[in-house]
Amino acid sequence: MIKIPFQGTSATLHYYRLDISGEKDGCRLKLGPIKGTGTDFLRSVNGQKFSTKDRDNDNSAQENCAKKDKGGWWLADCNSDIKNLNGNWEVDNNNHVNLREMMIRRKT
Repeated sequence: MIKIPFQGTSATLHYYRLDISGEKDGCRLKLGPIKGTGTDFLRSVNGQKFSTKDRDNDNSAQENCAKKDKGGWWLADCNSDIKNLNGNWEVDNNNHVNLREMMIRRKT
């Protein structure tokens, strides 16, 4: 589940299946069906490897997006509208998102 409070409201996304592969495969993200009140912003990085400042797995040839965005995430490119929950979020000049949560529970 991903929960993002913003301007007094909260958007919640629940993925019925969210798999992260092992380190040998780059911790690749695999998503299943979704329900919720927010935009499915992760769908465009489905199948993407996890990028960090020292493991550049994004699709950008010019720069390391995780280093630029100051946080590791599944990043396709640096100019994407995809939000990095670990990075710098500025929605516009006056609004910032200060709290982001991503909760992953092992399937029982």
